[in-house]
Amino acid sequence: NNTNAQVVPDVVTYSTIITTYARSNKPLKAKHAITLLQKMIKSYDAGNTNAKPSIYTFNACLNACAYTTHRSEKNNAFLIAITTLLSLEKYTKPDHVTYGTLLRAFSNLLSEDDDRRNRVVQSVFTQCRKEGMVGSLVI
Repeated sequence: NNTNAQVVPDVVTYSTIITTYARSNKPLKAKHAITLLQKMIKSYDAGNTNAKPSIYTFNACLNACAYTTHRSEKNNAFLIAITTLLSLEKYTKPDHVTYGTLLRAFSNLLSEDDDRRNRVVQSVFTQCRKEGMVGSLVI
């Protein structure tokens, strides 16, 4: 019954909202997802130990990127996917869902004639194979 206690979001709260963005048709959903992920990381780094991002949180943010459908947002969603992957490595390790979602993102966000597409797909698949994470989502 402490009325001075603060209610602060935890990993479940943040992850649920990011997942909701990812599953929505909302414009700029990848941007909203990464903004919330960055807020979560800032909260964790400031001492909210219950807000440590999990692999599920990062995968949800990647999912928001992978299923960005508005043509004008695709390049930004691609950059957000790369940013998310780089941030992930500080807090956890990628799993087979991470790799599968990244490959889906690159396939959906980059046109077949985009030079980056083959490079990033090959790089992600090579890393996935090295870590023994090639599963049904990857193939």
